[in-house]
Amino acid sequence: MLHTYLTVSALSNTNVLQAYLAVGALSNTNMLQEYLTVSALSNTNVLQAYLTVGALSNTNVLQAYLTVGALSNTNVLQAYLAVGALSNTNVLQAYLTVGALSNTNVLQI
Repeated sequence: MLHTYLTVSALSNTNVLQAYLAVGALSNTNMLQEYLTVSALSNTNVLQAYLTVGALSNTNVLQAYLTVGALSNTNVLQAYLAVGALSNTNVLQAYLTVGALSNTNVLQI
């Protein structure tokens, strides 16, 4: 059902994404991986909306998010940091564990 929902681009705008996340549909790792796999979080605005509702508040979900490469570029990382998602040590450790900050340019941010 999630796959079908994403396939038709129903989550292509911020408002719809916020509503989708609000009901906890992305509360587990497997669903998050599927969500990211279809590139629904490929732009900064959508990522900000995703983080705003606290969907990345725990280590396991963050690891799944990073594993599929959704934070592989500088602009997306800036958006991620801007909303304070890396404000605590445990989450930062998970972020670093998957190598998302493995290069100098990204680390400087």
